[in-house]
Amino acid sequence: MTPLAPSALSTHLRERWNVIPAASVQPQLWPDGLGLTRVLARHLGWRLSVTEIDGRIAFPAVREIDRLLMVGGTQPLALQIEGGMIHLLPGQAVSFAGEDRVIAIAEHAEVVYVSTQRSLARARLSISTHDGPFQVPAGEDGFSMLLAGDAQLGAHTLQAPTAFL
Repeated sequence: MTPLAPSALSTHLRERWNVIPAASVQPQLWPDGLGLTRVLARHLGWRLSVTEIDGRIAFPAVREIDRLLMVGGTQPLALQIEGGMIHLLPGQAVSFAGEDRVIAIAEHAEVVYVSTQRSLARARLSISTHDGPFQVPAGEDGFSMLLAGDAQLGAHTLQAPTAFL
C-alpha cells in the first residue's frame, strides 16, 4: 500500500479521527532560517508543533510558558539550558521553563514541541512502542503522536510524524 499523500486524507477522515499529519501543515520558517515549525494544534493553554532544527539556535525567552521537547526522527539534539548541556537521542525528552536561556544545536533534528501556559495547563509525557494494532488514547485534554514508522488507519497509511487528537 502506498503512503497517504497529505492532500488525499479526506476531510471526513480528519474530522472523525482528528488526524493531523505534519506533512499536511504549512511550515513556518524561523526568522534566522535555521528551523521550520509546523503547528499541529492550538488549544486553550497549550500548543503542539513539530519543529525541524538545523544549526545552532537560541530559543526566545517567553514568560509564564513551560516547554516540553521530544526528539523524533533519526537525528540527535543537543540543548544548552542555563549553561548546562543535555544530549538527547530520538525518543528522549526534556522539559524546561520558557524563561530559561536555551540554545539548541542539531543537524536536521526533528522535535515534537509542546508549549503550555503555566497557569492553564501542564504537559505530561508517556512513551510506548507498538507493533500491531493499538488504540489511540487521546481525548479532549491530550493527544498522541506517531513519531516513527507508519500506521494504518482504515485503508490509509499515515507516516510519522502524525498527531492524533
